[in-house]
Amino acid sequence: MSITSIRRVMELTVILFIILSITSMSEAVKRGGVEMPDTLNIDGRSLVLNGVGIREATAFKVKVYVMGLYLETKDNDPGSIIASTGSKRILMTFSRNVGEGKLNNGWEDGFTKNFREHQSIRKEIDIFKSAMRSIKKGESIVIDILGSDTYVRINEEERAVINGEMFQRALLSIWLGPYPPNEGLKEGILGR
Repeated sequence: MSITSIRRVMELTVILFIILSITSMSEAVKRGGVEMPDTLNIDGRSLVLNGVGIREATAFKVKVYVMGLYLETKDNDPGSIIASTGSKRILMTFSRNVGEGKLNNGWEDGFTKNFREHQSIRKEIDIFKSAMRSIKKGESIVIDILGSDTYVRINEEERAVINGEMFQRALLSIWLGPYPPNEGLKEGILGR
């Protein structure tokens, strides 16, 4: 092989490496049949996908939803994420139909089991639960935490804005507290 040929192979290798690096940076994560982008922008802030988990119910591990947790910087410490005042997005895409009553029972159970002071934010929890409706397979609940406000949407429809950092900590505790809906979901959104 001549020096020119070797040089050409090296140049092509470098170009291929650069192309693969750029392509892999913009890839989305696919889990449970749902694709989640690696990054997104909310209100002028860039957030990264911290992790993706699957909510499984019953002893048969029936898939209920796929959840992505977006943060300003990746973090695998639940306490740190709950205490953080940075922007966040919770994106839940449902794999099956879930009735409003069943959904709200799940929220109530999560708040009660994971946040001792849940009674002190009863008004905020009730506003959150009143924003719910029956969810069909393929629909999404999107929760954006920006400053001290929590924005709740179902698909693209804004359903509620709830003020208060204590409510935000309680909400995040549902998945990151000691009694998450299932351990695999918690581990997944922590990126473990």
